[in-house]
Amino acid sequence: MHGGEILTLFQDNAAVPDFAHPIDILYEDDFLLAVDKPAGLLTNGYTLRTTEHAVARLAERSGQLDALPFPRAIHRLDFATSGVLLFAKNRKTLQDLSSAFKQQQVKKEYLAGTLGKMPAFGSVQVPLDGKNAVTDYQVLCCRQSQKYDCYNLLWVSPQTGRTHQIRRHLMAIHHPVIGDPIYFIPGQRVKRRGFLLRAISLKFKHPVSKHQLDICCEMSRRFRKVFPAFYLNHSRDNSST
Repeated sequence: MHGGEILTLFQDNAAVPDFAHPIDILYEDDFLLAVDKPAGLLTNGYTLRTTEHAVARLAERSGQLDALPFPRAIHRLDFATSGVLLFAKNRKTLQDLSSAFKQQQVKKEYLAGTLGKMPAFGSVQVPLDGKNAVTDYQVLCCRQSQKYDCYNLLWVSPQTGRTHQIRRHLMAIHHPVIGDPIYFIPGQRVKRRGFLLRAISLKFKHPVSKHQLDICCEMSRRFRKVFPAFYLNHSRDNSST
């Protein structure tokens, strides 16, 4: 200290929420944390039962001067959607990665289950809420069904970030997500399959190291039950490489 310096002090006395829930950690360092969010749990909010509150007791405390009292969600996944969810452990990371999401510098990939015969590839370009919205998809496999023609397993990548974008776009082309309680075609709502939408990958540049990160998670049990052949073949391919 030589005099004339400006000091910024961070003080946050927020108590760590007392909520325990099993959650798999996919990646962690001193700046950020990624977990496999379970279906049926809110990302965050004013209720106790949220992923953010559960993560608070699982994560290592950041050693940064601007450390948050517990990790904060940088983006959101819907209540019924499972998969990769990203948290910041300090204020600068929260600011930087929030900006990266807004500027569409984070590549998001999902798995989705739909009904009915679909083209092998597609790009849905339907405005949502008065704004441009683009969702690309590829059919990974099609399981035959007497009632619905086929169950499709899709790889989906939203190029924009609108509310319920994937769900609304797939509904717009008459192939809604299986199990969706809001966007569905009357008479074609599949029960006892669960909601088949899962965030499987986030690709982005680390805000501090600048290294490219690709944080992934595996197919969930719900997807494995509906698409067992794809899962088995995919598992064999991975084990042989």
